Amino acid sequence: MRITNSMLIKDMLWNANRNLTGMAKSQNELSTGKRIQRPSDDPVGITQVLKYKADIRETEQYAENISDSLGWLEVTESALDDVKEILQRVRELTVQASNGTYNPEDTTKIKTEIEQLTKEIIVLGNSTIAGRYIFSGLETDQALFDEDGNYNINISSERNKLKDVLNFEVSVGETMEVSTHPIDVFGVISMNNFFEELFAERSAETTEATKAKTELSIDLNHDYSSSVLDIKLKGTAYGDLQYDVDESLLTNNISDPLTKSRIIEALKLATIVNSMNVNYSGDTTDSAAILAGGTNDVSVSPTSDLTTGAYDIVVNKYSQESVLPIDIDGLFSFNSINATEGDYLIKTAASLTAANGVGSPLNVISNIEIDPSSTLNDGAEDFTIQINQLDADETDGSIAYQLNLVGSVSGVLESAMTTVTSNSGATNIQLGDVTFSLDPSALWADETSAGSGAATYGSYNGNTVQLTVSNLVTATQVSTGEVAMATNSGVLADGTDGTITFNFTDGGSASIDVVDSAGGIVRGNSYLTTVSSLDMYDVSLVSDGASAPANGLGDFTFSEADIAATPGIVNDIPIGTLANGISIDLNASALAAASAGTHVISVDVADVANVAADNGISTLGKMADIYFDQNDKLVIESKEYGDGVSFGTKSFLKTNVDLTHDYTAGDVLDLNINGTTFQVDESTLDGSVTALTQNDIVNAYKTATDGTNLLGDIADIYYNPEGKLVIQPKNFDSNFSIDSSLIVSTGIQEISVGNEPSYTLGTDSGDSIVSTSSHLTDSMVNDAKDVSVLILKVDGEPQNIEIDFSKLSSVNDLISEIQNQVDDKFGANKVVITGGDGAALDFKILGTDDGEKHTLEVDYQFTKESELVHDLKALSAAFEVKDDAVIDASLTKLDMHLDRVLTAMGEVGGKTNRVEFISNRVSDNKLTFTSLMSNVQDVDMAESIMLFKNLENIYRASLSVGAKVIQPSLVDFIQ
Repeated sequence: MRITNSMLIKDMLWNANRNLTGMAKSQNELSTGKRIQRPSDDPVGITQVLKYKADIRETEQYAENISDSLGWLEVTESALDDVKEILQRVRELTVQASNGTYNPEDTTKIKTEIEQLTKEIIVLGNSTIAGRYIFSGLETDQALFDEDGNYNINISSERNKLKDVLNFEVSVGETMEVSTHPIDVFGVISMNNFFEELFAERSAETTEATKAKTELSIDLNHDYSSSVLDIKLKGTAYGDLQYDVDESLLTNNISDPLTKSRIIEALKLATIVNSMNVNYSGDTTDSAAILAGGTNDVSVSPTSDLTTGAYDIVVNKYSQESVLPIDIDGLFSFNSINATEGDYLIKTAASLTAANGVGSPLNVISNIEIDPSSTLNDGAEDFTIQINQLDADETDGSIAYQLNLVGSVSGVLESAMTTVTSNSGATNIQLGDVTFSLDPSALWADETSAGSGAATYGSYNGNTVQLTVSNLVTATQVSTGEVAMATNSGVLADGTDGTITFNFTDGGSASIDVVDSAGGIVRGNSYLTTVSSLDMYDVSLVSDGASAPANGLGDFTFSEADIAATPGIVNDIPIGTLANGISIDLNASALAAASAGTHVISVDVADVANVAADNGISTLGKMADIYFDQNDKLVIESKEYGDGVSFGTKSFLKTNVDLTHDYTAGDVLDLNINGTTFQVDESTLDGSVTALTQNDIVNAYKTATDGTNLLGDIADIYYNPEGKLVIQPKNFDSNFSIDSSLIVSTGIQEISVGNEPSYTLGTDSGDSIVSTSSHLTDSMVNDAKDVSVLILKVDGEPQNIEIDFSKLSSVNDLISEIQNQVDDKFGANKVVITGGDGAALDFKILGTDDGEKHTLEVDYQFTKESELVHDLKALSAAFEVKDDAVIDASLTKLDMHLDRVLTAMGEVGGKTNRVEFISNRVSDNKLTFTSLMSNVQDVDMAESIMLFKNLENIYRASLSVGAKVIQPSLVDFIQ
């Protein structure tokens, strides 16, 4: 091999550069002191370095916790030492005072000093470190004592038992309790709480609500542009909502392949289908039962005016004491339904007849009526309507008239003015109790000259209509307003009032009396009829919360006899004032079993499009979460929690179709849909020569007809990703029966029918209860006279419920008081308290459909008073009254308190020693971890310097040798 000069130069430069790189790396290590600058320098070593760094940071945090712990323990020890000194001083004063040699002035001084020392005890109990109270247990943000020395924190029975205190993690898996529980130093005096020992279980937790969802298998290789992926959500807060997916967004081709994100976006953008919603619910068990039970018990026409609003459908069941139809000498008649027991008021009423007076004006006056309650009386005077012309305007062709109601004795009673023209419309005139229609065109014709057409006016003054007023008899039931039938009658004199009284007897018959206003019986006990009792039903549509009409005045009324005669009378009952506005299906047997009274079915009628627009739910993405799960299933999940929401389903027929089969040779592809045969034209479906396409089969079924309708008008027909022909109704939840028994062909195979999509219902959140372990009685509540405090904690938030038993006398009083305070502190419908005399007291936390668990804890306040502070106050009071017995007994109590404080100090001292030991161990661990990390990461300076010098010498030598290898240039010769 021939070695050229250029080869020598190239090798020399490459090796020189490599040597320079090594020198740079060594120089960098020397300048930083670190062997590992980046993970690639030592992948194994960098892992160890990161672990050691984490260990060092952990020990540093432990060191900080230890420092905080020692500070906490030192402050606690100092405070306890001060408490000990105070107690020793109090004991010393008590011993001195107990020898009986002190005069009253000395005793007063001792009392004053003990009071001051007691206040100092309270101050020491509220000692803090860094703003945290050291004796308050876990509530370090609250002072232990109030100004009077009562506990400022809740000393509950559970806290008294568990004595939870603040702790610090000071080492791996090692936690140190650094605070001292207040009870261990200051003691407690039980307040004999009413609820003491009443609770065995003190906590409850609701179950989580879940959401309804459906899972769909999606083939990303399929073109869904001809498929139907519509979704219906049923039972949402806005009613049943159907969403139309734009399948044209789901084409699949080489230039635009189908992706998961495209499918999700298309479904999110699915728009709501306009329809009418009726949501309803019964307010009682009977209300729910009397519905027929189907999904369309209540329906509303889309064209109804009742498209928005809340209504009540009221079914009123009552017993009708009915009589057979009865006629009283043709004077009064009553039917079998409306003749209920009671008094019917009979009143005379005005009636009117009219005759021509002067000038025969009845051709211009018609429809004369009088108010039935009018006081006009034909026995007093006669009446006329008088028409008087006032003037004529030659310019605009109008005539003004004055119309008077004139009594033969009283004169003019009422007057009215009107102006007419040749083309005026009919005018309604009212003169007091009399109303009539005035025909201006007829009046104009009488006024103008015949055939002249000119505005020539004659006189119409004094033309009159003679009126005759008489009386009728009407009857209305006083109590309910029901109207009984009445005819013109001479039974009562004009102007005389009276009553008709129905009296039902024990013998199953009714007697009828007709009595005038003076009390005289006009027709009495002469009419008897048989009495029967029928169940009556009124169905009425009223505005939300409004009262239902009285018996017999519903929008639709029927009896048990009507149901027996015509069972279908309970189906499609029209309700309301609008034709076909709302209809309802009722259950005849449930009606018969229902209790008497009103049963309310609350109905919300809404136009879905308006509801969607108003609430921002016009697209499916606003009502459902749409995503692919870990199994690559497309999930559509309702945003609402609870079991009320479900998905609409469609029945389907799926089958494999052989596209190479000849269907023209006697094959039959017909289908029976809901009992109707749809015939398929098989004449063009020969695939034996040229294979048929999927579109050929789809079009053949779309054009199948029953003689009137096309199958494609009522059903969606398409191929699914499995290559199967799918036929299903366009509407969800419809009664769509598909019978394939008419098909006769070997080309149609594996026919299956069913419903889809399948879905999982959501679940409601379950309630949970905390109950007292024993029953409460009214006597227990009545005997308790003190104030007791319950502590309720809902979702971690505690609230005190203070009960003054001196104001209560029964368990129901107690329940009401607790419920009122709970509602005030936590809000209504969160916790419900139930129980009664002789029953347990239940605290129920209500589940809410929000997907969260909710917790309830029930406890009671064990004490508000410190034993130490109480005993010091008692000692001070004993000195004031020179109670030697209490003073002597206080020595024993002071010794007990001193022992308690010394014990606490001993525990603090032991903890301090342990923490200091742990501190030394943590410090040693940090040094160890630092050393280990240094061994891995830090550079060996001596070794690195030697390596750098070697590389430097090699570099210099290579440059020297290289200068001899490189050939002289022309420039070198010129020099």
